[in-house]
Amino acid sequence: MKRKRYSVGIYSRLSVDSHDRKNESIEMQVKIAKAYMERQEDMVLYDCYSDLGKTGMNFAREGFERLMTDVRLRFVDCVIVKDFSRFGRDYIETGNYIQKIFPFLGVRFISVADGYDSLTCHNDDIGISLRNLANEMYARDVAVKVKSAKQADREAGSYVGGLPPYGYHIKREDGRRVLCIDKEAAEVVKSIYRLFVEGKSTGEIVVWLYGEEVHRPMDYHKYGHVRRWDGEFLCQWGKGSVKAVLTNPVYLGHLPQSSGGKRLMARSRSDLEGRDWNIKRGTHRAMIDEEMFFRAAGRFKTQPAAGGRHACRGTDPFAGILFCGKCKKRLGRSSVRESGGGTRRYFYFCRNAGRIDGLRCENDAIDAETLVRLFHAALVREAALSGSLPDDPAQKNEEYGKAEKAEARRRCAAIGTKLSQAAYAKSRMYAKYREGAAGIAVYKEWEQKKQEEEKRLSAAYKEAEDQICRIDAVAGRREAYVRMLSESGGLFGMDVEWMPALIRRAELYPGKRMEITFGHAGPGTLKTGEAGGGDAGR
Repeated sequence: MKRKRYSVGIYSRLSVDSHDRKNESIEMQVKIAKAYMERQEDMVLYDCYSDLGKTGMNFAREGFERLMTDVRLRFVDCVIVKDFSRFGRDYIETGNYIQKIFPFLGVRFISVADGYDSLTCHNDDIGISLRNLANEMYARDVAVKVKSAKQADREAGSYVGGLPPYGYHIKREDGRRVLCIDKEAAEVVKSIYRLFVEGKSTGEIVVWLYGEEVHRPMDYHKYGHVRRWDGEFLCQWGKGSVKAVLTNPVYLGHLPQSSGGKRLMARSRSDLEGRDWNIKRGTHRAMIDEEMFFRAAGRFKTQPAAGGRHACRGTDPFAGILFCGKCKKRLGRSSVRESGGGTRRYFYFCRNAGRIDGLRCENDAIDAETLVRLFHAALVREAALSGSLPDDPAQKNEEYGKAEKAEARRRCAAIGTKLSQAAYAKSRMYAKYREGAAGIAVYKEWEQKKQEEEKRLSAAYKEAEDQICRIDAVAGRREAYVRMLSESGGLFGMDVEWMPALIRRAELYPGKRMEITFGHAGPGTLKTGEAGGGDAGR
C-alpha cells in the first residue's frame, strides 16, 4: 500500500517578548522543523510561514493567516512547529486549532520539541491542554509586568512611545523621556492648523507642503531637519499624516494613552474625557492652543462624505496577488455604484497614480470583469502549454530537480569532509602549540586562517542545504498546483474563487497588459494582451 505524501507548511513565530531565547529565532525554528522532515520519508516542503514581532496571545498574524489560506486551499495538509508556544500562547484558541480545526480539515499537526504528532497521539488532550495553559500563564505574567512598568512611566509624565510625534524630539530630564519642541517643525504644524481652519482640505495641504519642500514625518525623523536639502529626495505627505497632526492632542501638551494601545483622534473636548483614555495633562510644552485645536478638529465632524469612487472594505478575492508592473506597488481596490442604485463595479488601480511627487505612476486602472477574463484566458493557455495533467503528480515531482539535488548532496558531503579535516588539523596544531613545537604568534596566525576557511566552508554548506530545500519547496508547490487544476471542476467552468489559488502573482502594465506567475512557481511567466486581445505568449 502506497504511503500518503504530506505537503508541509513550517510555521515559526518570534514575539516582542524580550525573554525569547536565541535558540527560538525564526531561522533556528525553521532549521529544527527541516531537520525533523529529513528523517521522514512521506513529507515534501510546500512553504515556510513566519511572524516576527507578533504576540502569541491571538492569531491575527499575517504569516499565520497565509498558512491557513493554503491549508483551506489544500496546498498544505501538515503543519510543523518547533513547540506549542511558537504556534500560540492562547490556551483556548491554540487547543481549538490543534484538537478541532486541524482534524476537521484533515491536517496533520506536529510539535517537534513537545514530541507531539496528531497522527499518533490520539489520547493526549490533557497533556496538550496543560502545556497550552502553562504557555498562556507565562505570556500573561510577562504582559502584566511590562504593562505595570509602562504605566509607572506614564504616571511620571514620561513619553513611552517609539518615535516622537512630528515636531517634537525626546530629551531626558530627571530620568523621564520628555517631548521638546523643534521650532522649525512647530511652524509647519501651526501652518497646517491655520490652513485647515481657513478652509483648505487635507489634499490641498499636501500640495502646499510639497511646494514648500517640507519632508514628510518619516523623512523628517530620518534626515533630522524639516525641509529638503540638495541631493535629498522629497516625498509628499499622506493625507492620513496631515489628519493625524490635526487630531493629535499631543500638540496641546497632553500625553494620551488608551487601554488598547490605539491612538486618540480628538474631534471635541469630550474625546479627551472618555473612559477608555488616560490623559496625562501638561507633560510638555504645547504647540497649539485649545481654541485653534478644536476649531480644526470640529471640521472633521462637519465635512460631507466624499462621493463617486469609494474604498472597499469587503473581502477581496484577489488580495495579495495584484501588483503594478511599473512601480511594483500592491494594487488598491475601489468601487462605483452604477446609476439608478444598481450593483457596484469594482476597479483595481495603482496606489501611486494619484501622487504629485517623483513616485507618481502613470499606470492604468482595470475593472474586475476585465481582470477575471484575462485570468481565465491565461489559465486556459497555461493548461494548454502544460499538456495533459499527470495521473500521479507526486511521482512526477520525484524526478523534478533529481540531478540538482544529487549534486547539492555531493557538495554537502565533500564540504562536511573538509570541515572534519579542518577540525582535526586544529586539534593537531593546538597540541603542537601546547608541546612548545609552535610559537604563539605562528599559532594565532594559523588559527585565524583556519577560522576564515571554516566560515567559508560553513557558508557553502548552508547554501547547498538551502538549494535542496528550494528544490523540495518548488516540487511541493508544483504538486499542489497540479492537484488544484485537476480538482477545480474544469478551467471553463471555474469559479472566481479558484483563480487566486492557481495564480501566485499578477502584474498590471499600461494598456491592460498583464504578466502572470502561476502557483507552481515554475520557470515561466504568461503575458496577456489587452482586454479584448489574446495571449502574447511566454
